[in-house]
Amino acid sequence: MSVFGFIVCACTLSLAPTGANVASRPAHSKAGPIDRSLRLTDVGASIGIGPARHQPGMGTGMNAADYDNDGDIDLFVAGGFGDACQLYQNEGGVFTDVALDSGLTDLSSARSALWFDADGDNLLDLAILHDQFQDAGALGPRTLALYQQQSDHSFVEVTIGSGLDTIPLLNTQTHAGAIAAGDLNGDELLDLVVTTWDQGVWVFRNDGSMQFTDITGDSPLDGVESTFWQPVMFDQDGDDDLDVFIAHDFFANFMLDNDGTGSFIDAASDLGVDSAFNEMGVAVGDCDNDGDFDLYVSNLYGSQGGDQEHNVFFTKSNTDAGYTEDAVALGVENGGWGWGTVFLDFDNDGRLDLAEVNAIEFGGADVPWKLWMNRGPMVGTPEYIAREAEIGFDSDDYGSALVHADIDRDGDLDLATTVINRPVRVFESNTTVARPFNHWLVVRPRMPGTMNTRAIGAVVTIKTGNVSRMRLISAGTSFMAQVPAEAHFGLGNATSIDEVIVRWPNGTQTVLNDVDTRQVLDVTPAVPRSGSGLVEYLRSKLRSK
Repeated sequence: MSVFGFIVCACTLSLAPTGANVASRPAHSKAGPIDRSLRLTDVGASIGIGPARHQPGMGTGMNAADYDNDGDIDLFVAGGFGDACQLYQNEGGVFTDVALDSGLTDLSSARSALWFDADGDNLLDLAILHDQFQDAGALGPRTLALYQQQSDHSFVEVTIGSGLDTIPLLNTQTHAGAIAAGDLNGDELLDLVVTTWDQGVWVFRNDGSMQFTDITGDSPLDGVESTFWQPVMFDQDGDDDLDVFIAHDFFANFMLDNDGTGSFIDAASDLGVDSAFNEMGVAVGDCDNDGDFDLYVSNLYGSQGGDQEHNVFFTKSNTDAGYTEDAVALGVENGGWGWGTVFLDFDNDGRLDLAEVNAIEFGGADVPWKLWMNRGPMVGTPEYIAREAEIGFDSDDYGSALVHADIDRDGDLDLATTVINRPVRVFESNTTVARPFNHWLVVRPRMPGTMNTRAIGAVVTIKTGNVSRMRLISAGTSFMAQVPAEAHFGLGNATSIDEVIVRWPNGTQTVLNDVDTRQVLDVTPAVPRSGSGLVEYLRSKLRSK
């Protein structure tokens, strides 16, 4: 595989009022058989990952992001109980743990984390959520910590006095959960939703200058001390504000419908996403290419209620405000004790595939990790076929967090997961070698001169012929995890793209026509021509160098 087989194109584009039209559904046509030469190869040890082992418990988190702005995707791995965190800096596909040298020390009880630009300086800061479950000796001064990245890519803790130090210390019977970030009130500052298992959820408004205010009391989550796992932020109703879905263990999920100001109502029941199984991880993607986001939620198959408890697949039609639960119909209900999960176009054919790792299945043998390949039509109901054994992803390890990222920048998506009591596992894809006729594009929306430099909450749509494909730019997904703030598209045999449309978090759009494939494309809003906006834009460009 080529490490640098791509072209970087930095583009500044003008705003356009055009919208992203949803393609009409073509007649159903079943794709041909999968190319059995597709493989995932466990390369972790050979590229510098490990040898840290993560201790028994409820797993640990992983975050994929280009934290040092060099174009490569780096990995942060929460240490768990008794282990230090790892910050794997990527240099051309080879990783070095720089956590100690970077100032990320004394984090042996870290459970999950999140990269986000807290202060708009184009440097990713790091929020870390600590866990005391089964480890009373790990009790530290705070549950949630905030580390500010410096210009030399080192980190300084700024928790005390930030407002994030208000979460009470978790006791030894409480798991830390996960973190998600997004602009909930339209001020371009990235707010936080923080979950715990059995102690509740906190919502923090970002006030700028590394200051946060706890606004949980203004939400339906106030006083709900229950068993929460992964939160995700996305615009589920197309009104240009971020709503919040929260996977809820044992009880009904939450779908917090945002009115645009950061005020919420729980619309889970009205939307049909209020299943009450053992929901844990969440993937967001337009699995049927119909122009709206669907949800896949990992679960504990058969844990309490036999086959009545399973993974759930909430699909949505662009003509219907609600969701339909289709996991059994699509054949993706059984993932064992499901945790980390992601949508990804593994084979670059233009259809979203689905991956999941798991830990334990109640009452019997372990269930291997899952990689369901989508062999359905380009637009319409997906048809998932389990291919993990043929591709080399059928491990029975106890997988926890799962992320996808093009770690070697060769144009296909690789997979990485934390594993209980084993080192992190990184799986390199050979898609660009096995299927060189399938093209690809990576789009990186960026908003220099704003407080949301990574354009979290943006939606990227591409159009090829009569097919549109859509991706979300998010911070926090899967299970205690985070995928990079970039949109990867498989294109099949398409050699050019009719339109690339970036819908920014404020609802404006940038449109680019006739785009070449096989490149990493940076897209920004229009450059301010004069005044303070231009000054801030130029400053941001200097900071990014």
